[in-house]
Parts: sequence; C-alpha cells; structure tokens
Amino acid sequence: MEKLVDELFLSLRALALLFGRAERTIQNWIAASEARRQGSNGSMRYYLPDILNYYLARIYEPPVSENLEKVKLEQEKLKVEKMRLELEEKKGRLIDRDEVVLEWSQRVSALRSGLVGLEFKLASKLAGKSWSRAELRKILREEIHDLLKLYAQEGKFTPNVFDMPFEKFEHAYWQLLDRLPKADCDKPKVKVECPKRRRKK
Repeated sequence: MEKLVDELFLSLRALALLFGRAERTIQNWIAASEARRQGSNGSMRYYLPDILNYYLARIYEPPVSENLEKVKLEQEKLKVEKMRLELEEKKGRLIDRDEVVLEWSQRVSALRSGLVGLEFKLASKLAGKSWSRAELRKILREEIHDLLKLYAQEGKFTPNVFDMPFEKFEHAYWQLLDRLPKADCDKPKVKVECPKRRRKK
C-alpha cells in the first residue's frame, strides 16, 4: 500500500508532461491546491490526486458537443418565439383555437337543427292550403333568411355579417336572381332576316 502511495508522488517534470502544461503552470497548481509533497529540494515530488482534484474542480472544462450547441440554439429560438407570441396575444392578434372550434361547432349544429326542422315547419305551414307560386317563394325566402341569420349570427370570433331586415334581404335576393342566367325558354327569340336580293337593272 505504501509503495502504491509513493508511486502517486510525481516530479514537477512528470506532472508537466502528464497534463501537457508548462512547469511554471504546474507550480501554480501545486501552490493553489496545497498539494502534499515528499523528498528534498533537489528531488521534490508532489501528490498527484491533490493536483488532479484541483485541476478537475478549477481548470478542466468539458468539451461542448455539437448536439449540445444545437439544443442551446433551439432553446434560444423557443424563448424568442414565446416572447413573440406573448406580445401578439397582448395585442389581441391571437385567439384560442379550441374556443373557435367550439363556437363554429355550435353554429353549424344550430344550422343543422334548423334544416332538419324545416321539413316539419314547412309541412305544417303549407298543408291544407292552396298557395300561388309567388306566395310559396315568399314563405321559402323567409325561412331561408331565418336560417342564414342563425348561421351568420355575431359571435366572439365572427362579426355579424347578416344584420339586415327581411325587406333588404328580399331586395338582395331578387337582385341575385336577376344576375343569374335565364333559361332558354325565357329568352326572346331573335328574328333572323335573309339578305335581300338585288334587282337586275
């Protein structure tokens, strides 16, 4: 055991070669670590574990791997992105996706219920009566207007795009019909005239 301990005492030159540093640097480490020593001034040797502990605690810097650098870079990017999103949220430019999905799901569900109930609503309203075509179309337009108004109602994430009375809707409806292409039977027939023959003089 004593022999093994003795072998851990190295000369200044041996320590310099081991750590790959100048002897002057090793002397500074010996003084800072208060390394144990043995021998005389002419052949002084120093206890390697003392110097090694000092080197690992104060001098050694583990090499930074490329992967670690990438991780740090990604972390910095995430921090910047988080700050940007927080700023956008404060400005009111960001909305909660789940809230939007919930509101539009409720809107579509309400429209679906209205369409399903339209069959029974119209059946009870039209049954047992004779209606002219104009009266039937007016009833249908009123029901369509109510359904569209239900679907386009104002919400947290949507403006009220259908805030108009029925009279305005009816006017816009007729304008739309006027812009639609007419059926062939409704178009006036064009009279084709044959070219007149010139009389010989």
